[in-house]
Amino acid sequence: MTKAHRIRKQRTHGSLATRRSRLELQEPRPWLGERFITPPELLERLRSRVQQALSRQPVDLDFLEFVCNNELILIQSFADQIHIGTDILQQLNHLLELVQAAVENNPAVSHLDTAVGLRGGPRLIIQRDQLHYLLQAQFSVPCIAQLLGVSQRNIFRRTEEYGLSVTGCYSIMTDSELDNMVRAIKTQVPNAGYRNVKGQLMAMGNRVQWERIKASMHRVDAAGVLSRLAQLGCIVRRSYSVRGPLALVHVDTNHKLIRYVFMYFKLTLSLLRCYVNQWF
Repeated sequence: MTKAHRIRKQRTHGSLATRRSRLELQEPRPWLGERFITPPELLERLRSRVQQALSRQPVDLDFLEFVCNNELILIQSFADQIHIGTDILQQLNHLLELVQAAVENNPAVSHLDTAVGLRGGPRLIIQRDQLHYLLQAQFSVPCIAQLLGVSQRNIFRRTEEYGLSVTGCYSIMTDSELDNMVRAIKTQVPNAGYRNVKGQLMAMGNRVQWERIKASMHRVDAAGVLSRLAQLGCIVRRSYSVRGPLALVHVDTNHKLIRYVFMYFKLTLSLLRCYVNQWF
């Protein structure tokens, strides 16, 4: 080893020893979060937390016990790294004991509201004006029950008690009067359908049931109803009756041919067979 290498090695060992001695001389400092904490800061934290717990009115003893216990554990964990007076620890421990004794001696108080009435649960209060407004706004009974958070039976009972009804919200008019109004609307808007006519009647201040509007339009403008059905491509379904549920199951068949006494069934072997219905 050359002289230059020996000198460089000695300097390296000397610098490492100096750094090690400096680190050993430094006193350990506690961490709180991401920074060092000093004793004044720790005491200030204790004072502010206790003051915050005592500022609640009425004093929450459970929260005060939690604060004292938490701060006592924190200070005891830092006792080996920072110097905290023993009198502070004793006073904090004494305060914690007093709070725990007060919590044990303080029974839980429950406030109960008593009411004298009939059997069953308390009566649900629904104002008449509120119910009348919802009915006039054309809300259905299930929708009103969902909005108020009650059952439909409660809505029916309240409407009966207040003298209200859903049918009473509709306009009172004869079929001839309704036909004249629908005829006047159709004169202005020839292609008006059910919904358009109902909207026009509502704008005029008349509330009419859907069934009456449909029946009136069939009486006044039956040809227009059929033309709109043809334009919209509505399919008129043919209904038939069976002996019971699932008595007739459609599996890729031409059931329309039953009127011609023939029925076609598609077999799994992709063969078609024609059967004559023996019952006819």
